Amino acid sequence: MKKTNPKLAEFKIIDLVNELKYRGVYTDLVYTIYDIDMQLEYINEDLDDDKKIVLTEQDRKKILRNAIDHEYYMEQMNDDLESYILDNYTKN
Repeated sequence: MKKTNPKLAEFKIIDLVNELKYRGVYTDLVYTIYDIDMQLEYINEDLDDDKKIVLTEQDRKKILRNAIDHEYYMEQMNDDLESYILDNYTKN
């Protein structure tokens, strides 16, 4: 298991995201355990008490790693960036 940098461990997630924004990183697509919890809450609202889903922290991390097709979205974003640049900054 990786050790966390002690200086980074002191930061809250929102502080890290704000620092990334400050450095010019697009952060609207950053997903965290909190997002999994919100989705789970929404799902569980419609389930009977005996059917409610309970996730461990390990389950949540696995979901973040496996539920989203990162390669597809990265390829799509790169294509969109290229199209936007060509459409808006090509000299006629």
